[in-house]
Amino acid sequence: MDVIAGVSKLPKEKVTVHTTLMGGGFGRRYMGDFVMEAAQISKVTGKPVMALWTREDDMQHDFYRPASYHRFSGALDEKGGLAAWKTFPDVHFH
Repeated sequence: MDVIAGVSKLPKEKVTVHTTLMGGGFGRRYMGDFVMEAAQISKVTGKPVMALWTREDDMQHDFYRPASYHRFSGALDEKGGLAAWKTFPDVHFH
């Protein structure tokens, strides 16, 4: 909301954000670049907009994180609940 208010120069109480739950949002759940793009277009057109990127655009312009893997082991109790958890110190980042 702060990004939209800043780009549009509108007071925060005039900004409405409709949050979309994104199960497959890849890195977009964290970064809000699409919010700024929608706010800029809305300011120019003077109308509400919905930003929708193709999967190709989303993957091409994403924010990538370093590849990594983690080693752990665990144990379950008789009801299938987590009873123990152990991580290993040799976590590698590439």
